[in-house]
Amino acid sequence: MLANSCLDTIVRGTKLSNEDIKYIQSLGLLDKDETIDLIYYTLSPRTTGNFITSKRIASYLDYKDNPNRHKDFAYYSQVDTLYSDFRDELGYGNRIMVKKMDGQTFYLNVNGSQKMMADFLNRATKYWKESKK
Repeated sequence: MLANSCLDTIVRGTKLSNEDIKYIQSLGLLDKDETIDLIYYTLSPRTTGNFITSKRIASYLDYKDNPNRHKDFAYYSQVDTLYSDFRDELGYGNRIMVKKMDGQTFYLNVNGSQKMMADFLNRATKYWKESKK
């Protein structure tokens, strides 16, 4: 089961366990009628995650003793700008900047094959553009 494995790539939301989904819902980042398209996490989706659905783009870090704990999301209709620099400041993975219309900014870090990283960004961009129609 993926919940207990160390992962360093993007996977489809269908690979998550029901317990993982419930945990993300408990963070207030996923509605019961919403499904995760793609998610990137390193250890477990119960500690960190960066994901997209057809409604939102989200990032969270939920290590209990980590001072950098956060949970950020935006519905696509709230997004002003999506930008990717393809390498974070440490040179690891793809970093996507989400700038909301209210001026708030947050980042998603994703890693995987170039194809999966492009798919992640392209899907998020598609959903964002569709929300503008």
